[in-house]
Amino acid sequence: MSNKIRITLVHGTFARNAEWVKPGSKLCKGISRELGDLVEFQKPIIWSGCNSVRHRQEAAHCLMDEVNKCKSRHPEDLQLVIGHSHGGNVAAYALKNKNFASMLSGVAFLATPFVAVRAQPNSKKTARVLVISVITMIWFSLMLLIMFTRRWTGIYYLPYYIDELVLGLIHFSIGILIFATNGWISTRIVALVMPKIELAISHLSTSVLPSGPSYLFIRSTGDEAAGMLSAVYILVWPVIRLLMRFSNALAHVIGKIGQVWSSGYALRCGLLVVCFLISMSVFQFISYYTFINDFRQSSWAGISLMDAFMRLILRAPIVEGDYYYFASIPAWVNEGIDLIRKIILVLSCIVTVSAVVILSLFFLMTGLVLLSCLAFGVPLARVGPFIELAVEPTPVGDWYTHRLDWNDAPTTNRGLSHSFPYTSPGGIATICDWIRACAERGNTR
Repeated sequence: MSNKIRITLVHGTFARNAEWVKPGSKLCKGISRELGDLVEFQKPIIWSGCNSVRHRQEAAHCLMDEVNKCKSRHPEDLQLVIGHSHGGNVAAYALKNKNFASMLSGVAFLATPFVAVRAQPNSKKTARVLVISVITMIWFSLMLLIMFTRRWTGIYYLPYYIDELVLGLIHFSIGILIFATNGWISTRIVALVMPKIELAISHLSTSVLPSGPSYLFIRSTGDEAAGMLSAVYILVWPVIRLLMRFSNALAHVIGKIGQVWSSGYALRCGLLVVCFLISMSVFQFISYYTFINDFRQSSWAGISLMDAFMRLILRAPIVEGDYYYFASIPAWVNEGIDLIRKIILVLSCIVTVSAVVILSLFFLMTGLVLLSCLAFGVPLARVGPFIELAVEPTPVGDWYTHRLDWNDAPTTNRGLSHSFPYTSPGGIATICDWIRACAERGNTR
């Protein structure tokens, strides 16, 4: 074993001041005692330790720089990297660089959670539904904005009922413009965003390692960090699945509406009439219920919306001044017009409330996925609604994993099971055996 072995240590998350990467640690002493002058520890990679993919990728660039410098000074020596927890993922990100991977003789992953990420089978549908949902919520928001600003715009001072007609037509026109351009806008946004999402996914995953270096995987029984990540994954998985099904259902409904819109002028006019009635009725109801004091005291008023609906339909008398009254036609015609108007109002409000509830559920599930993915870092959270996520003890492929039992724990200062790979006698002995095997393999090349 003539070649010297140079080892670079990488600490994990929230461990910027980790003792195990320092010269006097149990690991460093144990390796030096077993292998003597054959081994020389290089400057450890001290990074922020933040639970962020971006920070781990920045640390990976630092690792590549340090190993490059060391390799240029000692081209004949073997280069090994030992990473603990997400420090192993720092090494995995660096290994995506083929030139860097070719410089290394081996990498040891101590209790490293390998993150497997892939795009959802219906990620484009989810992205499309998300864009359309955002645009729709903007439409609803414009409804409220226009109503609350009508005094400032002068619409409030128009003759009775003309102001509601103008407001409804404005909102209806905006709605038609959004509806007509929604498909085009969502298609363009998805086409623009999806390649970036797919590129981000390829950069985020650490579950595939290149061939070449010798790899060592050490796990410990009762690993607390692995348990926490598994718990988060258990919470994330059903929400992601539910979001996928919900997105499929919404995409199906949106597709059917699109088919109706493109089926001919008759059906297209029917959709326009429905949109017009919903816009006018909802506008009128919210306007009256919110702004007109006389309306609050009339037959349209109620303690709640449901009570108001029941009073409107079942026992609202015809009172002159409470609604638009046609004095020139018989009373029974007025009653029929009033009943039809109230039914349209109730149905349109039900449709609107249902749409708001469905979109709110969709946004709630999307938010839950984003929050859940924060456990793996902000970049993963950004693409959370479009991915499937898994945390694995080893990368893809056929790998041997050395598992430490509780009996392998250090005799003093047991600490966390997560730290056993570099504190326990069994873990240190396994690392020493691996270093010897790397040295023998390097000398036979």
